[in-house]
Amino acid sequence: MSFRVTCAAAVVTALAGLTFLPFAASAQEAVVKERQDLMKSFGDWSKTLAAAAKGAPLDAAVVKAAEDISAGMKKLPAQFPVGTGSDKMKNRAKPEIWADMAKFTAYANDGAAAYGALAASAKGGNAAAYQAAFTKAAASCAACHKDYRGPAVK
Repeated sequence: MSFRVTCAAAVVTALAGLTFLPFAASAQEAVVKERQDLMKSFGDWSKTLAAAAKGAPLDAAVVKAAEDISAGMKKLPAQFPVGTGSDKMKNRAKPEIWADMAKFTAYANDGAAAYGALAASAKGGNAAAYQAAFTKAAASCAACHKDYRGPAVK
């Protein structure tokens, strides 16, 4: 291959690689938006669960909310790919998540189990058992947020 052909191939390859950079940033932004939407849903569903802990009926909506959070918790680790923390983009995810992904994953697994147990207690209809399970489930969220949620983004 001549020197000109080699140089031209190198330039074309480099330029082709640059065209993917905006796509990569866009894909990361989409992941951050998806996880923020999931967290917002967790907050919305938690309102239903908190009302039940305060005496509202343990009905199908309560069971579904707890099951939905449990299912969402199982997805959480995949919602935090490398490069999507607050040190790289505008969001509240602390870099500590990626420093100890095993611990973060353990929090998500604990949360999934706690909300699964909450759903089971709601199905059982025992208000005292539900309140105890609710306290445990809410504590799982608080513990993770304490370690991994940064300050509000302005």
